[in-house]
Amino acid sequence: MKPPRLKPSRIIWKANWHLFVCFGMINVSMFLWSFWTHNVFTVFIFLISVLIACRSGWRGAVFLRRDYIRRYNWNEAWKTSTKKHDGRWATHKEMYEAGMFDGVGRLLGATEDGYLLFEPHKLKPVFSYFLGPQGSGKTSTQVLPSAILSALPTGSSQGAQE
Repeated sequence: MKPPRLKPSRIIWKANWHLFVCFGMINVSMFLWSFWTHNVFTVFIFLISVLIACRSGWRGAVFLRRDYIRRYNWNEAWKTSTKKHDGRWATHKEMYEAGMFDGVGRLLGATEDGYLLFEPHKLKPVFSYFLGPQGSGKTSTQVLPSAILSALPTGSSQGAQE
C-alpha cells in the first residue's frame, strides 16, 4: 500500500530558511573577502557573517535531518511488516480470515460499518485479562456484553444493520 502524501511541516520551512540565510551570509563574506581592506570594520563584518553562515548551515542541516527522519518513519509505518506484532490495524480481509465476524466467542466491539467483532477464534486460543480500577467499566464493557451475547441465538453478526 502506498502511503498518503505527507504534508510539508514547519521543520522543512525552518531548514529552508536557515540554508537560505547560510548561503546569503556566504555570499556576503565572499564579497567582503574580494574587497579585503585591513580595517577593523570589514574584518568584524566578515567574521560575523562567517559565524552566522556556520550556525545557519548547521541548523539547516539539523532540520533537514529531522525532516528526513520524519518522512522515513512515515513511510516505514505504512509498509507491510514481516515481523511478528507489527502494530498496525488489521484489514477487513484479515479480520474475516481470523473469524472475527463469525459470531463465535466474546464480543469485542463493532466496526465503523456496524458489523460486530468477536474474538479471533481461528488463530490461537484467546485469553483475556481485564485489569482496571474500580468504576473503570470492566463489567459494563466486557462481562455483560459477553453474557448477553452468549444468551442470544447465533446467526448474524450484523448487529447495527438489522
